[in-house]
Amino acid sequence: MRARHISLRVPWHDAAWDGTVCRDPEANCHCIEYHNISARREIPVEIEQKGMAFSRIPLSKQPPCAEESSGFMSADSWEVSYAHPYRGWLTDTHGHLDETVCQVNPYTAMAIPFRWLDRDNVDEFTQSRILDPLPPDDWPSKYSSHWVFQPHIQKAILDGFFEPIRPRESLVFFYTKSRQPLFEDVNRLVVGIGLVSGTGRTQYYRNTTKPGASEHPIWAHDISHTLRKGGVGGLLVPYQEYLAPTGDRVLDEKRREMARELKITPEHSHTLQFSYRSEHVSDDASVSVLAQALKVVNLVREHGIAKGNWAECERWLNEQLAKVWTLRGEHPGLGPVLQAAGLRNATSLVYHLDSTDPGFGRDPWRAITRVLDGSSPAPHPRYRKEIDAFAREWLVLTNSPVKRKLAEALSRVALDTDQAKRWWDPSTRYKMTDVLIQDDELAENPYLLAEHDRGERDSRRVTFATVDRSVIGDQVSTKTSGVSANDPRRFRAAVVAVLRDAEANGDTLMSIDEARNKAFDLPVPTPVDIGPDWLTAHADELAGQINVQNVDGWVQLTRRASIARRLSTKLRKRALKSLPPIEESWRALLEESIRSKTSDFDEIRMEQTVRVEAALAEQEKALDRIVSRKLTVLVGRAGMGKTTVLGALSRTKQLGGVLFLAPTGKARVRLGTNVTDGNSVRTVAQYLHSQGAYDESRQSPKLLAEGRYEAHRTVVIDEASMLTEETLLAVLLTFSPNVSRIVLVGDTAQLPPIGPGRPFADLVAYLLDETVDDDKDLEKVEYRNAACVHLTHEVRHLKGEASATLRFAKFFSGDPLPVDAESVIAELNAGEKLNDLDVRYWASESELHERLAGVLKEFLQVEVGDTGTFNNLLGIRWDGKYWNVDDPDASESWQILSPVRGGLWGVGDLNRWVQKSWRGKELELCRSFALTWD
Repeated sequence: MRARHISLRVPWHDAAWDGTVCRDPEANCHCIEYHNISARREIPVEIEQKGMAFSRIPLSKQPPCAEESSGFMSADSWEVSYAHPYRGWLTDTHGHLDETVCQVNPYTAMAIPFRWLDRDNVDEFTQSRILDPLPPDDWPSKYSSHWVFQPHIQKAILDGFFEPIRPRESLVFFYTKSRQPLFEDVNRLVVGIGLVSGTGRTQYYRNTTKPGASEHPIWAHDISHTLRKGGVGGLLVPYQEYLAPTGDRVLDEKRREMARELKITPEHSHTLQFSYRSEHVSDDASVSVLAQALKVVNLVREHGIAKGNWAECERWLNEQLAKVWTLRGEHPGLGPVLQAAGLRNATSLVYHLDSTDPGFGRDPWRAITRVLDGSSPAPHPRYRKEIDAFAREWLVLTNSPVKRKLAEALSRVALDTDQAKRWWDPSTRYKMTDVLIQDDELAENPYLLAEHDRGERDSRRVTFATVDRSVIGDQVSTKTSGVSANDPRRFRAAVVAVLRDAEANGDTLMSIDEARNKAFDLPVPTPVDIGPDWLTAHADELAGQINVQNVDGWVQLTRRASIARRLSTKLRKRALKSLPPIEESWRALLEESIRSKTSDFDEIRMEQTVRVEAALAEQEKALDRIVSRKLTVLVGRAGMGKTTVLGALSRTKQLGGVLFLAPTGKARVRLGTNVTDGNSVRTVAQYLHSQGAYDESRQSPKLLAEGRYEAHRTVVIDEASMLTEETLLAVLLTFSPNVSRIVLVGDTAQLPPIGPGRPFADLVAYLLDETVDDDKDLEKVEYRNAACVHLTHEVRHLKGEASATLRFAKFFSGDPLPVDAESVIAELNAGEKLNDLDVRYWASESELHERLAGVLKEFLQVEVGDTGTFNNLLGIRWDGKYWNVDDPDASESWQILSPVRGGLWGVGDLNRWVQKSWRGKELELCRSFALTWD
C-alpha cells in the first residue's frame, strides 16, 4: 500500500509546543476551542505550574492540553492517562475497562481519526478507504452515541487509517483551528510540517475484572516526527519568536504584523483534510501547503527575527515538494470523474488500485481501463457488480473522443465527487453557471472550472490553485500540458480568483496593481506574474468575465458590474417618481407609537417641550415624504426616532398594510414589537425563500427574471445598511410593478454588510450629491435630494439629559462633532457617573470575569452559580419537570457583546466563562452521556 500523509490538530501554545505548561496560561485562551480542554482546564492550577515540563507534573494535575498533543515538540517523554468514556455509563460492556497510563515519546503527537470512526461515515466514507469489508456494527439498545461500537471494528478502522502512514515517506502537518492570537478569519492554520519518523502500535485499555473479554483499543496512536526548531527536519513556523515582547510597543506591533505574513492555510476545498483531529492529506493538498511553506521560509529569512538554518529548511521543503508531485501523479481526479460518469464506488476503486497496483501511478488511465475492460481483475470482488453495471456507459465514453478528452482533462484536476458531478453533466453545469460551456471547450480550458464554479452548501468551489496545479504543475519534476505560465487563460482565471476573494470580503472593485499583486500571491508553485500593461492590453478579450477600466486603473468582475448596474437603474428610476399625497394625522399616530414603548411620554413632553415638538415635527415631515415617493431613504443615527416613524407608518389604515423586512432575526423581533397587527414582519431570507428567490444549496439569493409579489403595496426594509448589492437587488426583483412604495431605513455609520458592496451607503451618497446632472436640471437634482430623509433630532433623552451612550457613539459616526463633544471623555476620565453609560476597566482574565460578574449582579441581580435567576432572565421557566422558554423575547433585554472572537475579551472565552458560571452542572450531565469531538 502506498504512503499517505496525515494532518494532526494541536492547540495553540505560547512556548512553541515544547512539552511545558504555557508561560502565561491566563493569556492563552485560544486552546479552549477544543472540548476536552475547555471542559477540564483550571487556570489557577496552570498559573502555579507555568513553564513546568509535563514530565514533572503528576497525572492528576496535568493540564488537559497534554492529551491534545500540545507537547508535540517536547524533547522529553511524559505520560498521559486514558479513561474510556463509556466505563461509567455502559457498565455491562465497558465497566471492566480501567484507566490506562501510556508513555508519550519525545517529539510525538497523538492522532485520532474521528471522522473514520463516526458510524454515519462508515458505509460511504470509511469503507471506501479500507480494502476488506467491515462487518456489521451492532450495539445495545441503550447505546446512543454516534461512534462505532464494536472494538474489533474500531481496531480494523484504526489499522486501515494508520497502515499507510509510513516513516520517512509520510508527511505530517500540524495545524490549529480558528483560535490563535494572529488571525480572526483563519479557521485552519498550519504551524508545522515534518516527516513521520515512527507510528506507535495500537494500545488497549486495561482489563481489570473480565479475563478473556474483547480488547478495546485506545483510539489515540503515537505519531513521531522529524521536526525540530530552527528549520531542522521540517518547518516549525516561528510565530512565538515574532510574538515575544521586546519592551518596545511599536516594535512589538510591527513584529505582529510581520508574523501575519507567515500564514499557511489549507485551501477551502481541503478543509476536511484538516479536520476531525487527524485525517489523511492528499498529495494535492500537500503540494498546496508545501508551496505556501516555501514562501513563508523566504519571508522568515528576509525578516531576520527567528534564528535557524532556513536555507536548509528551504532545501528540505523543495525536496518534499518534488516527492509529493511525483506521488500526486497526473490524474488525482480520476475516481471522482468516473463516479460522475456513472461508475458507483469509483473513488474507492481508484483508491485501492493506487494502493495495491505498483504500476498505477505511472499510467492511471491504462490501469483503470484494463480493469473496466476485464483485462485485469478488480482489487476486490465487491467491485465486480458495479463494473458490470457501468459497462455500456464505459463503452459510450471510450467511443466518444470528446467525452474521453473531457474525462482525461477533468481527471487531471483534484476534484472531489460533488465537484466532478456538477461539471461532468452539461445540464447541471449550465444550471450552476448560467453559461453554455461545451465539453470540448472545457477540455481545452480547465481554468473555466475556477472561473465559473460557485460551489454548493456542502461542497467547496473549485479554486484557481487546484486547477493550476493540474495545468502548470511545478514546471520541473512533472509532465505538464504544455501550457505557458503566461497563458492568457491562466492570467484571466487568476484575476477572476482574486476578484472573487475580494468580493467575499465586501469589495467590488480593485485597482489593477492590487489585482496583479494578489494574483502573484496565490498559493501555486509557479507564481502568476502579470505584467503592468497586460490587463489593459487584453481588456477586450477579458470583457466576458472582467471589466477593465483603463482610465482610473481598476478591474471588476463583469457579473458584479451587471448587478450594480441593474440595481442602480432600479433605484434611480424610483427615486425620481412621486405618488399622490396622503392626508393622515401623523402626529397622533406618532404619539401612539411612542406610547406603545414608554408610559411617561406626557411627562417627558412637559419637561422637554421644545425638543419633543421639534422631533415630532421632523418625523411628521418624514412620513409625508415617505408616502409621497416611490422610493425613500430614511436615515438616522441611533436614538433619532426611526423606530417611532415606522411604528406610526404601520398604524395608518390608508396603505392597506405594510411589508416590513429586516436582515436579521433580532432586527425582525425589534420591528415586531412596535408594528401593529395587519402588517407583515419577516426577515429578508424568509421573504426571499417564500418567493423562490433563495438558493438553498448555496445559501444565497437568486435573481428572478420576473417578480410577482404585490400582497402589500408598501415595503419597508429596516437596517438596510446590512444588505449586499445582490441581496437588495434580489428583493427588488421579487416585486411586481404594483408595489408602489419602497422605504429603505438605516444608518450609514453602521458596519457594512458581510458581502459585496455597500448599496445603502452608495444610494444615500447619490441622493444627497449636490452636483448638477449633465442636463443642468437643478430642479431634478433637488427632487432627488428630497428622496433622502434625515432625522436629526435626538429623541433618546434621560430625564432631560442627552444620552451619554449616544454622545460617546458620535465619535465613531463620521458626523461633524458638536462643540462639547469631548465632554463625555472628560467625564469618563473624571470617573463621573453617567446616565446610561458605565465604564469599567480590567487588566487580566480573572479581573475581566470579576468585573462582569459584578455588573451582572448590580444591574440584573444574578450571581455566579444562580442558574435559576439566570434562566429567568432569558425567559426560561421550570414547570417542575421541564425547562420551558415561555418568554423568548426576554433574551433581547440584555447582552454581552465583543468586537472579536479570540482573545481574553473575545466571544469564545466569554461564552466559556458564562457556560462555566451558569451552565456547569448541565454541561457535565450532557458530557457524561456521550464522547464528542471538536
